[in-house]
This record gives sequence, structure tokens and C-alpha cells, in this order.
Amino acid sequence: MAFQGVKFEDEDTHYRSRAVLGESMTPKMITWVMRVGSNFIKDERQAAYILLVAIIIILLVSILLFMQQFGFFKGPPPELIYPPITLQL
Repeated sequence: MAFQGVKFEDEDTHYRSRAVLGESMTPKMITWVMRVGSNFIKDERQAAYILLVAIIIILLVSILLFMQQFGFFKGPPPELIYPPITLQL
């Protein structure tokens, strides 16, 4: 291999973990959901489930709106619903 002894050091990419910086390990979205729903949500697992359900609902609504916009819900033509009436005398 040509790069066996090569070490790359970039001064701009030194990141510290959240534990070293003293920040919470909980993702920010979950902490926000727990703060907004503080009366109903007791732990991180419930907040994660609520976020998952919200994502599924938003996805379903967007699919339904997309299908409605492009005519997937037009229904049968009026001739099939109300056949023409012919009068025979």
C-alpha cells in the first residue's frame, strides 16, 4: 500500500464529544418534544415514539395531497354513475 505510514492531521476538524463538553447525550428534537409535552411525555422513549408517529402522519398526508393534486381520486365518469335516460314512446 502506498499510504501505510501517512497520517493526516487537519487542524480545523477537531471535534469534541458531547460528554466532554458537558452537554446532554439526548438528541435536540427529543428534548424539544419532552419540553413541549412535559405533562404527557415521561421519558425519551415516549418522545421518540411521538416523533415517529408524527413523521408517519406527515408522510401519509403528503402522499394523499400529492395523489389528490395529480388526479388519482377523480372517480368514475358521470356516464357510469348516471346512465342516459332514453324515452320510448
